[in-house]
Amino acid sequence: MVSDIYRKVFGDKLIHYTPIENLEEIKKHMILYSSNQLLQRNIQPSYMSNNLSRQIDSARGINGYVFLVFRENHPLIYKISRSNITLLRIPIDITILDLPGVLISDRVANDSNANFYTPEIALDVLRIDLCNKNYIGNRGVWEQVIRYEILIPESIDLKQYYAG
Repeated sequence: MVSDIYRKVFGDKLIHYTPIENLEEIKKHMILYSSNQLLQRNIQPSYMSNNLSRQIDSARGINGYVFLVFRENHPLIYKISRSNITLLRIPIDITILDLPGVLISDRVANDSNANFYTPEIALDVLRIDLCNKNYIGNRGVWEQVIRYEILIPESIDLKQYYAG
């Protein structure tokens, strides 16, 4: 399984962030839904992103994914944490990478220059080995590595993948 390789190279957990206001709805369903699924289910969450960002996600076809990050210091998480939004950190077991359709982007996923890879291919073309390290000395490489995002199709069943 690809998650076994990631566990050795990176570690055991990925991270999903969401505004704390979504906690009750998450507890109720025990599922993290993509934006598409939230809309289809008529669930009105608090979002971390603005309308423009969600429109870009939709235009790029990535609104059907739940977003995870490798690191707590992902630039968007850092930026949001400096605003008035309180974030809930949800650790997700690395075995989520074994699901079909998972993608890893080489930068913020809605960036027009983002490239997407399967977890298997990402091991060959991205510096996954650096994702669990603190500053590595090469600022250019480091700033690229901390922007990687993991895209999980449709939803994450927390009964199966919660790693808290």
